Amino acid sequence: MKTDAAPQPKFLKDYKKPDFSIGSVNLLFDIYNGRTIVTAKTVFERTNKDAKNLVLDGQDLVLKGLAMNGETLSQNRYTVDETTLTVQDVPDSFTLETVTEIYPEKNTALEGLYSSSGNYCTQMEPEG
Repeated sequence: MKTDAAPQPKFLKDYKKPDFSIGSVNLLFDIYNGRTIVTAKTVFERTNKDAKNLVLDGQDLVLKGLAMNGETLSQNRYTVDETTLTVQDVPDSFTLETVTEIYPEKNTALEGLYSSSGNYCTQMEPEG
């Protein structure tokens, strides 16, 4: 999930209630020289009965692993493009574990985890 495209504005008029709520998130950061492995365990619950797929935004991420309720997902259960991860046909409630590789030292967008003057910093916003 990587993109060099300029950020696009998000407007309140375009806001849509999320299809899933998040019960909890557990993050583990393994920081190495030049790269960081992030393992996220997230508990989801469907809030929109018509939503079949879970769509997560992300950029400049390399997906290393994906499991649902403790079982590794085969590649025919999900798709990854430059800005999203889509998991098909998810149950009403589930735990999703993602393992991604990121590069905080190369992150000049200053979003997510980045390195500045030898310090690791985060900047999290729901939309850009």
